[in-house]
Amino acid sequence: MRKIILLPFFAFAILTISAQSNRKLLIGGTFSPDYSFRILTTSDTSSYALMKNKNSQDRAFLGFTSGVVFQKKLLGIFGFETGLNYSRKGEQTSRDTINPMGGIAFGRLNEVSLYNFLCIPLKLRLHFTRSKSSLFVTAGVTTNYLLDAFVESAMTSKGQTSTFKTEINKNLYHVLLFNTMFSVGADFQLMKRCFLRVETNFSKSINSFRTDNLNSYLYSGGLNIGLLFGSKK
Repeated sequence: MRKIILLPFFAFAILTISAQSNRKLLIGGTFSPDYSFRILTTSDTSSYALMKNKNSQDRAFLGFTSGVVFQKKLLGIFGFETGLNYSRKGEQTSRDTINPMGGIAFGRLNEVSLYNFLCIPLKLRLHFTRSKSSLFVTAGVTTNYLLDAFVESAMTSKGQTSTFKTEINKNLYHVLLFNTMFSVGADFQLMKRCFLRVETNFSKSINSFRTDNLNSYLYSGGLNIGLLFGSKK
């Protein structure tokens, strides 16, 4: 797992060196705190009560996406962007635990469902350059490979808290998840070949994440901050 997480950063170092000698090419590293959530749907009547209960109880989770970006200018205001990212998404819930003997709540259970992905985005860019800054809009598709999934739980009862971690069976989820994505942002020139990127982004899964009777669609939105090197001209 650690080797996979470090892969984007090794790629960033190698590609940054190559960007110094290429024109119309930017290479950089980005980090984005992301609010992620999932919405469940179903056509199975026996699963409807579970779907409704989880949709009302679960809340958004603050995850992140980080990695390397490769940007190439094409013709006019058009450009192409791809990269390699590591992303953590999820949802969280909190509920009382009930004593089955007396029907009385005896504790509070907090659970966070976490999903780790390796992601490859493919995006078309429209950019509008002015002086030392440029505004841009992107739209595209991301291919996400599920690395692992687990639940972090914290049980609080009588003033004491115990924590535990449970791995989720990956057979419950599709290994490949495809997202549509959209972003609006700006690049600011810091030095001759160095640019600061600030970008708002939003994504929604195309296919269902789960393999059972519940259809699960992941949503996320965040603020992407990056440092890019190279030349836009």
